[in-house]
Amino acid sequence: MTDTIFWSSARLAQPHLNPSSLDLKKPNCVQADTPGVLGSWTQILLDAVREKGFEVVELLDAVGLDGNEFLAPNERHAVDVVSDLWRCAVRTSGNPSIGIDAVRYVNSTTFQALGYSVLASATLRKAFERYARFGRIIISNAHLELKKEGEQTHLLYEMGRGYSRLPDEAIDAVIAQAVQTARYLTRSSVNPVSVALRRPKPDHTKPFEDFFRAPILFSAETDALVFDSELLDRQLRSGNEVLADQTDDIAQKTVDSIDRESASTPTIDRVRKWLIDALPEGEPTQLAASRTMGMSLRSLQRHISDEGGTFRDLVKQVRIELSHEYLLDDCLSILEISALVGFNGSSSFSHAFRNWTGMTPTAFRCASKRKNPRRSSIAAAAP
Repeated sequence: MTDTIFWSSARLAQPHLNPSSLDLKKPNCVQADTPGVLGSWTQILLDAVREKGFEVVELLDAVGLDGNEFLAPNERHAVDVVSDLWRCAVRTSGNPSIGIDAVRYVNSTTFQALGYSVLASATLRKAFERYARFGRIIISNAHLELKKEGEQTHLLYEMGRGYSRLPDEAIDAVIAQAVQTARYLTRSSVNPVSVALRRPKPDHTKPFEDFFRAPILFSAETDALVFDSELLDRQLRSGNEVLADQTDDIAQKTVDSIDRESASTPTIDRVRKWLIDALPEGEPTQLAASRTMGMSLRSLQRHISDEGGTFRDLVKQVRIELSHEYLLDDCLSILEISALVGFNGSSSFSHAFRNWTGMTPTAFRCASKRKNPRRSSIAAAAP
């Protein structure tokens, strides 16, 4: 028997895929249709940097951030801004395992009401289920799925893709925090059965081995933890489900507020932006889109229909727009463009493109050069 629980929400497009019709922006503070990261969660990185003797203000200045605004614990920041900060912190500190170090600075208020709900959970399973239910308070475009399979339970993380995926070190912190939660709530040095990380194997694995104390698979297909189900279902002495339920209500209000802000952007626009990230991964599905946006498949279909579209038409429209944009860039081969718009080969892409436009991709590229030779030369000269 398999039990599944998950949470998810919105996403942002890749910086180099920027067709003007999609009006992509890169703000400091999160906009309604962009994934956001909770300020107090980012604070743990700054605490880790400060502990190593580096100036936080200088770090913020290096990535063009206003410290007074960025350090507000309840502020939410765009994923790409937070990603820049993590990358700069890794470069400055020279510490590729800084994400594991950073979880030492998580405290009961880091995750707002969610933190108190987790602390009051009756079992580890209930604690992780609360991370699953309310996790987008912390990172709004992430996705956590709990799957119970016999004597083991798998925690499967989807932390966004492309421009919307946080750096490896930030994801290390997310995974490490789950293990730290287990150790703190059980008041013991429990370990996962195994760990899987999508990140490449670092030059120095000892910090990872010392922290997780379990077999680690690097360059994995997904970020994941495996725990013994018996451990997750064991009653915790600190558990108080009455208190946990009360703080759940507060956490739910926060999630509802995030969802209302996200809902202010038409679903079709959100899907179009999601597709830019999803297409290079292959054929996009409605189920994947619905999970990323934190809604059921039926809700996604209904919203798209209410706005006068279909998922299939949106995929086609975005593929056409991106194909036109990429074909103006002589640095991209037809095969590369095929992959960027979600086809598994140039022949299938060429066939689809001919159906869309009545021309082959090569003919379209040649015609575009004749029509606007200056733009083509500029695209070819771009770095």
